[in-house]
Amino acid sequence: MKYLLDGKPITLDSADVISSGGEATVFRHNNQAIKIYTQPTADRAKKLAALLPLTSGLPLEVIAPQRLIYDEKGKTAVGFAMHLLDAGYAEVRKLATKKYRQKAGISAAEVTDLFINAWCTLSMIHRAGMVVGDFNDLNVMFKTATMLFIDVDSFQFGVYPCLVGTEAFTDPRAAIFKGRLALKPENDWYAFLVLWFRALTLAHPYGGTHPKVPLLAERARQRITIFDPAVTKPEIAYPFELLSDDLLHLYDQWFAKGNRGALPLDALQTYRDSLMRCPTCGASYPANRAYCPLCHTSGLTPAQSVRVLLETGGPIVTWTLAGGTLRAIAHEKDQAVLYEVANGVTRRIVLFGALPDATYAFLADKLIISPTPESDELLIVDIAASTPSAFLKTTTDRYANRGALFAVSNRSLYRIAGGALMRGQFDYGQLVERQVLAIARGQTWFCAASDDQGRERLFGYFRTLQMYSHWLLTDGEQYTADLTPLDAGELLIDNAVKFASGSVLITRLTQANGADRVRLDEIDLHGKLLQAKVLNDPAQLEAFEPIDAPAYSRDVLLHATDRGVIQHRLSNDAEKLFMHTVSAVRRGDTLIPHEDGLLAISERRIVHIRAR
Repeated sequence: MKYLLDGKPITLDSADVISSGGEATVFRHNNQAIKIYTQPTADRAKKLAALLPLTSGLPLEVIAPQRLIYDEKGKTAVGFAMHLLDAGYAEVRKLATKKYRQKAGISAAEVTDLFINAWCTLSMIHRAGMVVGDFNDLNVMFKTATMLFIDVDSFQFGVYPCLVGTEAFTDPRAAIFKGRLALKPENDWYAFLVLWFRALTLAHPYGGTHPKVPLLAERARQRITIFDPAVTKPEIAYPFELLSDDLLHLYDQWFAKGNRGALPLDALQTYRDSLMRCPTCGASYPANRAYCPLCHTSGLTPAQSVRVLLETGGPIVTWTLAGGTLRAIAHEKDQAVLYEVANGVTRRIVLFGALPDATYAFLADKLIISPTPESDELLIVDIAASTPSAFLKTTTDRYANRGALFAVSNRSLYRIAGGALMRGQFDYGQLVERQVLAIARGQTWFCAASDDQGRERLFGYFRTLQMYSHWLLTDGEQYTADLTPLDAGELLIDNAVKFASGSVLITRLTQANGADRVRLDEIDLHGKLLQAKVLNDPAQLEAFEPIDAPAYSRDVLLHATDRGVIQHRLSNDAEKLFMHTVSAVRRGDTLIPHEDGLLAISERRIVHIRAR
């Protein structure tokens, strides 16, 4: 694909795609990012040309267009160049995900520091005469205490409107003029408060379920908040006692009373100054509370059918159970700690300083570590001895602009090298590898697993611009996986894969027309589609927070809820509640089939639940 930048020809390759959505594709080119519109128009070109002279008045935290990109003939503006973000930045959406928050150790204090930074940036955007407009949890990125605003080409300024919106963050009081939103700064502050509320509580201010008003957008129009007595609060949410009384009053004024205006910085700073750190769990909560709200609500009393396998002093970030030995890594007081449980004996070893952004995986007596999202290194540590030691170091490819891509089964390490997917096994102190298949450089994603017979399976996809080619490897044979295609303009946000004895379930979290949905595709071991479902109801989506939480066997999902484990049959939507599990699980726990029951993995505990 050939274009012109500064009058000089450039070539963009599909292997260099960073992200791809309905409206545009973003490429890496040298040390910059290039955004190319799927359907360039004269109106877009005029808006970009008007925007460029104004970007000098924006802070560095706004990733604005810098130069226009033209078609090969130099006649039509088809996109623009901008600053390239490193792989350490993540979407603000992750702040509202309990699993991510636990692993990264991000408390309400750190969340509020980020939003104080964002408040300053948003205020400067407004002083420059602009409105973000489509202010949502995918177009604001964060790293440490800094937030960055992207998708600046959609900002409203002058005579140029913001033409897109995301339902969950669009102010229901925003004015409509000539069929389009006529936005004001106060509409941005509404979205800002929604994002901050979600990051603090893991719930939307109009979230939960209502017996008579099922749609969130309609509850927002009627100002029926999550605090309304008729609303059932989402089970995944943090307790509202983590919010100060002043903050609860502020949310009531904006979301229940419908007040609008400028949001004072003092509202964030006062809340931040009120917080204290819990010495037990590390959470931040208002100092005038009598106790830590998280510790007070997290206790569970195991039933006779439940056996506690492991309890840790910090969040569990990875684990495995193989050959009767349970292994886990927990982050405890800024240290990465290895736990091994075998024959009723627990071994605990401090490994090194905690790596909050690391990805870990176990392979037999080796620990595989990808230390940071920016790195393509894989560090392999031998954990068999009483003192773990470095074993070897290797590298792998990355998917788009994300972290190092690798996967493990019970016997093998899978990584990418030299344009190929490699399968490696440890033999006499060496990693012995062979090529499995050729891959698309920078555009390949995959995962691996072993079945109860030790046979290895892989599922993955190759991305070419906005197209996904899915594949399945079963017993060394490659098959095309027949998944339902995404709709035009539908954006893939996340995915998870579960393997059963004769089938595979692929769960995809997507966004279409500003609303989230979950796609479930069940295929057989030759890739043939068995059944597919699309979930749009927020109450249904809640069961997939996090996306990989449910346990899976053919046609059946098992979800952890505050009422216990619920069995959901995909083919007919029949549900069954297992009452004896009510004291063993909470919403958000990860469930895994194991022997005669389930393993339930919570933030700091792993339990075995026997079937009845």
